[in-house]
Amino acid sequence: MKKIILILITAFITSSAQSQSIAQGVFTIDQFDTVFFDLQAAVVVGNKVEFPVYFRSDDQIVALDFNFKYNQIKLDYDTIFKMANYLDALAFYNSNDSTVRLTSFTNTLFYPNDSVLFKVRFDILQPGALCSGDLNSVNSLLNGDICTSKKVDCPTSLIEESIFKEVTIGPNPSNGVVHIHGLPNGSRYRLADLKGRIVMPWTSADTGLNSEVDMSFLTPASYLLTLENKDGKQESVTLIRLP
Repeated sequence: MKKIILILITAFITSSAQSQSIAQGVFTIDQFDTVFFDLQAAVVVGNKVEFPVYFRSDDQIVALDFNFKYNQIKLDYDTIFKMANYLDALAFYNSNDSTVRLTSFTNTLFYPNDSVLFKVRFDILQPGALCSGDLNSVNSLLNGDICTSKKVDCPTSLIEESIFKEVTIGPNPSNGVVHIHGLPNGSRYRLADLKGRIVMPWTSADTGLNSEVDMSFLTPASYLLTLENKDGKQESVTLIRLP
């Protein structure tokens, strides 16, 4: 009987300690917790390329940080933008050590596994595939502890495959009108939120004319602008509505 009581007390103490750890946000990060830099899922529109960042972990994640260097012959850092409003994040490029850094946390929801949390955007300086060798010195942290970083490698000749090479889109981010210039004749475009809900229906564009997307009435968030040429081929780029 004493042995049974001791086992029950031990189990209760262990369960209480685990519950307290979860409540306080104390989790164990190890080599199985991984942040993915998904170059294979990169998209190109005009002179911009962007790729998603997500993680996999068996712990409850409340903070994600990473830093990296990049191939400055081929790329020029533009921005990192968050894909969920509940995230608090700061991203910047430090020219002193040629490193891009992001730090983020949440006080409301746990970060979800396999969901795109951020997208990294570059200006393209030189055509050629965006591959793992273009990112180096990559470091990642989950809940403030070092974890595994994994670069998912590229498809072949990604940067050279854009069907909208002459298109310029800006300003992006914006809290007003975003201008789209240089769409080929017969093209059209639309805007949707990240859940796929259409916020601006398909709109036709004339060759060389300046088309516009008015984001002033939208809630601050990230949106997906889809461009389609006359042959039905599509490419998408993320637009950010500033507060």
